[in-house]
Amino acid sequence: MPLAAEAEPPITWTCRQHGTEADLSLGTTSPPRPKRPTPRKSHLQHLYERRSPAELEVLVNERLAQLRGDRK
Repeated sequence: MPLAAEAEPPITWTCRQHGTEADLSLGTTSPPRPKRPTPRKSHLQHLYERRSPAELEVLVNERLAQLRGDRK
Protein backbone atom coordinates (compact mmCIF):
# COMPACT_ATOMS: atom_id res chain seq x y z
CA MET A 1 0.00 0.00 0.00
CA PRO A 2 1.69 3.27 -1.06
CA LEU A 3 1.76 5.97 1.62
CA ALA A 4 3.27 9.43 1.89
CA ALA A 5 6.63 9.60 3.67
CA GLU A 6 5.17 11.59 6.60
CA ALA A 7 1.99 9.45 6.93
CA GLU A 8 1.51 6.98 9.77
CA PRO A 9 0.96 3.47 8.29
CA PRO A 10 -2.12 1.60 9.55
CA ILE A 11 -1.67 -1.57 11.62
CA THR A 12 -4.08 -3.60 9.46
CA TRP A 13 -5.74 -3.04 6.13
CA THR A 14 -7.66 -4.96 3.47
CA CYS A 15 -6.16 -5.47 0.04
CA ARG A 16 -8.41 -3.88 -2.61
CA GLN A 17 -7.38 -6.41 -5.25
CA HIS A 18 -7.44 -9.72 -3.33
CA GLY A 19 -9.54 -8.95 -0.27
CA THR A 20 -6.86 -10.28 2.08
CA GLU A 21 -6.28 -8.80 5.51
CA ALA A 22 -2.69 -7.63 6.12
CA ASP A 23 -1.24 -7.07 9.59
CA LEU A 24 1.80 -4.78 9.74
CA SER A 25 2.64 -5.65 13.35
CA LEU A 26 2.96 -9.39 12.59
CA GLY A 27 4.19 -9.06 9.04
CA THR A 28 1.63 -11.62 7.87
CA THR A 29 -1.35 -11.70 5.60
CA SER A 30 -4.42 -13.89 5.69
CA PRO A 31 -4.91 -16.37 2.83
CA PRO A 32 -6.87 -15.08 -0.15
CA ARG A 33 -10.54 -15.90 -0.39
CA PRO A 34 -11.28 -18.69 -2.86
CA LYS A 35 -12.61 -17.46 -6.18
CA ARG A 36 -16.06 -18.53 -7.26
CA PRO A 37 -15.84 -20.82 -10.24
CA THR A 38 -17.51 -19.42 -13.31
CA PRO A 39 -19.85 -21.89 -14.97
CA ARG A 40 -18.70 -22.92 -18.41
CA LYS A 41 -20.95 -22.09 -21.33
CA SER A 42 -21.72 -24.59 -24.02
CA HIS A 43 -21.14 -23.90 -27.69
CA LEU A 44 -24.89 -23.53 -28.16
CA GLN A 45 -25.13 -20.92 -25.37
CA HIS A 46 -22.45 -18.85 -27.10
CA LEU A 47 -24.36 -19.08 -30.38
CA TYR A 48 -27.59 -17.93 -28.74
CA GLU A 49 -25.79 -14.90 -27.31
CA ARG A 50 -24.85 -13.73 -30.81
CA ARG A 51 -27.85 -14.82 -32.90
CA SER A 52 -31.57 -15.43 -32.54
CA PRO A 53 -32.97 -18.96 -32.95
CA ALA A 54 -34.53 -17.93 -36.29
CA GLU A 55 -31.15 -16.73 -37.61
CA LEU A 56 -29.50 -19.95 -36.48
CA GLU A 57 -32.12 -22.05 -38.23
CA VAL A 58 -31.52 -20.18 -41.50
CA LEU A 59 -27.75 -20.71 -41.19
CA VAL A 60 -28.13 -24.42 -40.45
CA ASN A 61 -30.45 -24.90 -43.42
CA GLU A 62 -28.03 -23.05 -45.73
CA ARG A 63 -25.10 -25.15 -44.55
CA LEU A 64 -27.06 -28.42 -44.89
CA ALA A 65 -28.06 -27.47 -48.43
CA GLN A 66 -24.41 -26.74 -49.25
CA LEU A 67 -23.24 -30.06 -47.79
CA ARG A 68 -25.95 -32.01 -49.60
CA GLY A 69 -25.01 -30.25 -52.87
CA ASP A 70 -21.35 -31.27 -52.45
CA ARG A 71 -22.31 -34.95 -52.21
CA LYS A 72 -24.06 -35.05 -55.59
